[in-house]
Amino acid sequence: MTNQSTYSHSPLVKAIYKREGITPLQAVIEFKTQYPHFANEKISYAGRLDPMADGVLLLLIGEANKERNQFLFLQKSYTVEVLFGIYTDSYDVLGVPQNVRNTRIEKKQLQECLAQFVGTIHQKFPPYSSKPVRGKPLYYWAREGKLHEVNIPVKERYIDAIQLLSVKQVAGKGIVDQVIKRILQVQGNFRQSVIINAWTKQKHVIEASEFTLASIKVIGSSGLYMRQLCVDVGEKLRVPALAYHITRTHVGEYTLNL
Repeated sequence: MTNQSTYSHSPLVKAIYKREGITPLQAVIEFKTQYPHFANEKISYAGRLDPMADGVLLLLIGEANKERNQFLFLQKSYTVEVLFGIYTDSYDVLGVPQNVRNTRIEKKQLQECLAQFVGTIHQKFPPYSSKPVRGKPLYYWAREGKLHEVNIPVKERYIDAIQLLSVKQVAGKGIVDQVIKRILQVQGNFRQSVIINAWTKQKHVIEASEFTLASIKVIGSSGLYMRQLCVDVGEKLRVPALAYHITRTHVGEYTLNL
């Protein structure tokens, strides 16, 4: 059987940069357009990345797809901006804001909270994810307002390390305009009109508020959802929270020096 080292430096395994606003599938299409000699090759990606996340996306080309399982469970590293004080139904900015309040989290308080997540955790799947439940993706149940009809799956994950890089207070003024600008870059059907309207309705409340913005580095097992982690940290601190920005910096040994 082929071992992982066979493909670890293979031209059939490409680490590309997925920008914010597109899905991994759209990134594959763009890659084929940019490199026409791969146009007729079978290309898949190893490891999902949310539309609002950017960073390393691992592409498997041609024969490398036969060894796909070797790449699905590689350790991942992320840099995440967590915004404390706003909660959305998607757990990131591409969602309907449902809870907004003035928030101040002190550095020591946050460090102590983050330390509780290192090691084995049991993590739910975010409602707006593609995890199949009763034959349909979880986001179907969320969009239809039927989440109460299903049990949200929980999986065991492992977090090797969490480092608090920075924490600061930020004014709400300008946040909604920035969020809407980012949402307008999103390709595909992700409820953009509904979400933009919801952010617009909350604009006066958000602009009158102050929030805590923290930057963290997370190293952990495959399958970790950074959106869910942000919300879980917020729940521990008893404040609304969301993933304001997610960048994946490493997939196993693959990186783009982000």
